[in-house]
Amino acid sequence: MCDGYGIWGGGASANSTEAILNPSQCMMHNHLPMPSHIMSQEEKMAFEYFKLCTSVDLPGVFNSEFWETFVFQIASTEPAIFHAAIALGAVHRGRRTQESHACSDGTSALDSHGRLVLRQYNKAINHLNVLLNDKNENAVLVALVACMFFVTIEIFRSEYRAAHTHFKNGVRLLHEVNKSESYSLILKNSPYLVDAFKRLHIHAALFGQSSSFLYTIGQSTTGEGQYTIPQNFDTFLKARQHLDKLMNEVYHLSTEIDGFFHAHNYVSEGFVNRKIQLETSLNLWLQAFDISFSSLATQTGHRSILGLHLLRLYHSMMTIMISVSLYPGNEMVYDSYTSDFISIINQSAKLLKLASQELNGITTSDCKVAGTSGFNLIMNSGFIPPFYYAALRCRVPTLRRKAISLLQYAPYKEGLLDGELVAYIARRIMEIEEGGFYENLGIKYNSDSVADFESVAVADIPLIPESRRVHNPSVLLPGCDIKGHSITKSDANYLDLMFGSPSLGGPDRLPGCALREILSFHNRC
Repeated sequence: MCDGYGIWGGGASANSTEAILNPSQCMMHNHLPMPSHIMSQEEKMAFEYFKLCTSVDLPGVFNSEFWETFVFQIASTEPAIFHAAIALGAVHRGRRTQESHACSDGTSALDSHGRLVLRQYNKAINHLNVLLNDKNENAVLVALVACMFFVTIEIFRSEYRAAHTHFKNGVRLLHEVNKSESYSLILKNSPYLVDAFKRLHIHAALFGQSSSFLYTIGQSTTGEGQYTIPQNFDTFLKARQHLDKLMNEVYHLSTEIDGFFHAHNYVSEGFVNRKIQLETSLNLWLQAFDISFSSLATQTGHRSILGLHLLRLYHSMMTIMISVSLYPGNEMVYDSYTSDFISIINQSAKLLKLASQELNGITTSDCKVAGTSGFNLIMNSGFIPPFYYAALRCRVPTLRRKAISLLQYAPYKEGLLDGELVAYIARRIMEIEEGGFYENLGIKYNSDSVADFESVAVADIPLIPESRRVHNPSVLLPGCDIKGHSITKSDANYLDLMFGSPSLGGPDRLPGCALREILSFHNRC
């Protein structure tokens, strides 16, 4: 029922050293008791690190009931989740240790936590298999939570393809559970779990790897009532929940229209009506948000202040997305939204500046390492999707380069994405589209010259034609588990790419294994 989980090999050097991290630098956020399992000292330290640091970092600028409360309740009674939490805490601590050494002496410390991670990962899967084989009534819930833990562990290790495989396994299981009358109550009673998968799905959709099922699970099908927006929001959570629902509907509608249009070559009236409803609801949401902003700002801490601004940024992205939804495959339509892209990019720049001030980490370190008050990994809605959307859809050269630069200044992992990796992908897509177009006109752009994030100047220059533009790029994520993977080349152009971390030597190097990847994209010429 929850197949496809692989264990990596490896271990640690006996001579490895680790940085001493002060727990007081991490935020104590709950007072749940330690699980009753007998633990070794290293297990206890890893679980404490998960409790005090990892589960605090993962929500990002938003609160997350899943990571802050839900997983602790399950870990206290389910050994599979308990050991998965230890593994996640260990891999997070190991990453922080490596970064600490990289900052201090310019070299990465060997992973002194590798063996612990491997042992705990094995234990988690063994306990999960026992539950599944015994047909335990909690097996489905535990398996879904374990899926999310395994996704997160692989992302920390930069094994994005393995993480996506775990994610797809979780989505498949969610689908089966939702169809079963005997198990569907699990999803109704675990909304935080479903939300965690849905928010990861936003990142998967950006790379053309969405699941139509996740758009509809848990959604009302009663018609106009599902878009009802209050006149104001009395809590930050309600503002976010309403926008999350609208965002999910916008993604769903855009995907449906695109598929229908390519099958029938027209857009039905039902789609037009849904689009109008969503546009109206997005406008009403913004009105309620503006009315409530001052009140909401007084209720929140440092991270939630950032979250308020991030909600407005997501609203701006959704406004463009719903506006262009009736023009599937038409990349030229985005040129009419230059002012909206300027707004997104300026909001993004100010948000990153505010983040560096509030969290004292994201953009201030010379080696681009978030401190304990910043982020290593966000398993939640964050900065990268709107940055990437602007870099992908805006073809104004100066704006596009600024959006890519913003991605480079978000050097952390977020969901299934990585800021530097996404910046590299966006830059390669830009290079494919432009392909000497501006050089032939005698115009030269320095890709790294967009340092002023406070203002944007848009020159009156020609934009690249439709025949050069990439439509809905589908990116194969980097990783080492590529055996048996097949690629259909019909109706698509392909470009060989070498994915890697620019900080580790540029796009031709990938830690662990040098791997040729393929970026597939549909060219609408």
